[in-house]
Amino acid sequence: MNFRVINKNLLFDIEIFQNTIVLATDIRNRGCMARCVTMLINHNKQNNPMIKPFSTRVNLTGVNIWLLLARLCVGAFMLTHGIPKLQNILAGNMKFADPIGIGATPSLLLVVFAEVICSILVILGLATRFASISLIINMAVAAFIVHRNDPFGKKELALLFLLFYLGFLIIGAGKYSIDHFFGGKSRGRY
Repeated sequence: MNFRVINKNLLFDIEIFQNTIVLATDIRNRGCMARCVTMLINHNKQNNPMIKPFSTRVNLTGVNIWLLLARLCVGAFMLTHGIPKLQNILAGNMKFADPIGIGATPSLLLVVFAEVICSILVILGLATRFASISLIINMAVAAFIVHRNDPFGKKELALLFLLFYLGFLIIGAGKYSIDHFFGGKSRGRY
């Protein structure tokens, strides 16, 4: 796009090429030139894709893709902790800690329910908020009861899982989930 501005005090050519301003000037009045360039730069900021990373607007497609990736990864990572416990149950080994005083066997069954069944639900995006509650309790017990006397590095993984599950509880599963397929379209703003 080319413009030619002629004024009795100012002559310059403006070329806008792929959001870049090129000026060829004959400056007789610097104040007018400064106003023109400021106006053009402000116009260019609105169309410049480099400004968008600093925008505070929410990209709903990006949020939904992030929720999908987070559900898949966090659910799969949690399964790596739950499947060995499930294998212990299937092998008849019911030895497990009793961190909340309900017995070793009920504790193990609740942990396997959370880490296997609820993780699969989170991966699928099916009853994600319900599954997240069980996983939040599981991770809170792991971080604040089982590892209460351990250094932060030992609690860190449980706290990271806890943070993700709190996010799933608050935000939900997102557009790319079974929850959305069964009824999220009318309720959500995806």
